[in-house]
Amino acid sequence: MGQGYAEQVQADCLSVPENNSMNFFRNVNVNITFSSPECSNQRDSGFFACGSSPLLTPPKPYTQTFPQNYIATADSIVYGRLYGQSSGTDIKELTFYNGDPVYFSANDFAPWLPTTYCPFPYNRYTRSGPAFTMPHCYGTMRNKLKYDNSYFDRLNHEWIDAGVQVPYPDYNYKLCGKGCPTKNWLIMAHPATQLWTSNPEPFKIKNFYEESGYPVPNSALYGGNYFVPFCAPMNVRKADGTLAGQYYGLSYLTIFCPAVIVFPVNPYLPPDPYSPVPPPNTPKVNPNRAFYSLEVWTFLTGRSSQPNYPVGSPLLSKVRYWLYSLAPGGPGQTRDWRQPFRVIFQSTIYADYPTRIDCNIIGTTEKQRICINQTNMKVLTCY
Repeated sequence: MGQGYAEQVQADCLSVPENNSMNFFRNVNVNITFSSPECSNQRDSGFFACGSSPLLTPPKPYTQTFPQNYIATADSIVYGRLYGQSSGTDIKELTFYNGDPVYFSANDFAPWLPTTYCPFPYNRYTRSGPAFTMPHCYGTMRNKLKYDNSYFDRLNHEWIDAGVQVPYPDYNYKLCGKGCPTKNWLIMAHPATQLWTSNPEPFKIKNFYEESGYPVPNSALYGGNYFVPFCAPMNVRKADGTLAGQYYGLSYLTIFCPAVIVFPVNPYLPPDPYSPVPPPNTPKVNPNRAFYSLEVWTFLTGRSSQPNYPVGSPLLSKVRYWLYSLAPGGPGQTRDWRQPFRVIFQSTIYADYPTRIDCNIIGTTEKQRICINQTNMKVLTCY
């Protein structure tokens, strides 16, 4: 007979079931929306509609709200928070799928050049990059069961780091040594738990959507199916000026999964973003509650006009959000937040999600920089 071992631990027992461990759904629906900032925000880029003009006084903001049948009552909504995003200071350079540099002609590229959007005195506010037909798209994430190990390279995927490093300086660093501060305090729990994704093989993607082996979302004329079309496609050329294809919109990929706080627990607890208590006395999140995380990947949607020379759909940026369950209830969360399941992931302030791109223009050695800024992105997940 083998020996047993047990150790007494302290835990809080819930007298009322809170559904934090109930099974989720086979499919989770996603709505992604954007909006243009007001002129007074003085941003240098933003999400713009077709025909945006400084002649309007003031220019009409471009905003899309979520379908009302998803958010019929305010108390049915739970709000997730921004965790982190790929750096808006990084400069990308576009290449074809085979690695050759992408070029544009000066005439084709003119609509993407920075253009004054707001009238005086807000003339620093410019439109840079493409304009869009619709600030809204939608799609579905399917559930991969926790015992389904078919994801390629899932354990080597690097999730987006947090924008804020924890722990803060008031912690006792002797608890975990010099390596204690981290921007990776919340990790995805898959494959220990389930995972939902809009692409059956997301982790094959390193630089282009096509690496997954699945079609790039692009089938909607006015938004939808994880795709937002440009007002006009942009011609893509080889270095000699030969037309190779077009970029004609933005495509998206989403991944949703339960998450866990990195151990040791205590040094890595961030402040509770739902608490009304201001710093430095803001309480930390309760590690005994449920955590979830959502990543949104953005791609520049490409199509080819030449056989055997694919334009490809390059990965532009990634954004990650997180949800901290406050059940049994709390600010921004109902008591039974899983029924109905409606979570809006967003920044707590009007947010910029910029991607800066240095573009090659035929006939000059100087690159033209543009910024594709998906301002005020919000992501509604629901069943």
